[in-house]
Amino acid sequence: MPRDKNLIYYDNNFFNMHLAWQADYFEISSWINRNIKGEIFGDIGCGNGFIIRDLHKNFGKKVWGVDGAGVFKDFIDDSIKDMTKKVDLTGRHKLDKADVAICLEVAEHLPFESSSVLVDNIISTQAKIILFTAAHPGQYGLNHINLQPASFWEEKFRERGYKPDIGLSNKFKEELKWRLQHTPWYLDNFMVFEKL
Repeated sequence: MPRDKNLIYYDNNFFNMHLAWQADYFEISSWINRNIKGEIFGDIGCGNGFIIRDLHKNFGKKVWGVDGAGVFKDFIDDSIKDMTKKVDLTGRHKLDKADVAICLEVAEHLPFESSSVLVDNIISTQAKIILFTAAHPGQYGLNHINLQPASFWEEKFRERGYKPDIGLSNKFKEELKWRLQHTPWYLDNFMVFEKL
């Protein structure tokens, strides 16, 4: 099984940096709760787990999350810790089922050759809806090694039977454009995909 050598970048400092952004993640999870139907939400590359924590604690959703970083569990809220596990996303996996799969700002941190593997891992959840963001060319960030235009990811999901929901993607950007104070890249990159 492949081992992601880039995981050395995702240490305590990386996860501590995200602590100050929790209000933004609450805005995102609240928007998801209002606009995306589903009972089970899976977060692929969940990081600190703020989105699934809020979906579970505040909105009663069933959740699970996976991440590859060695220390990520140290930053997961106790209320969802047993719903998360460590998974190397550069390797192929059959992930747990979900009605909605979430993968936000993960793809740019994985090698280019893992692009299709990541998408296949997301698809393995059999989700009807996928919420996806990935850093675009020129977007600054820690260890951004795979910057692709949105069309690159759209094509990969389209090949696997998912179409972009432009209206819902734009609704996210419009409704949260004044509410995300620390994480504007979500506004630039947010995409909703629906199973055909």
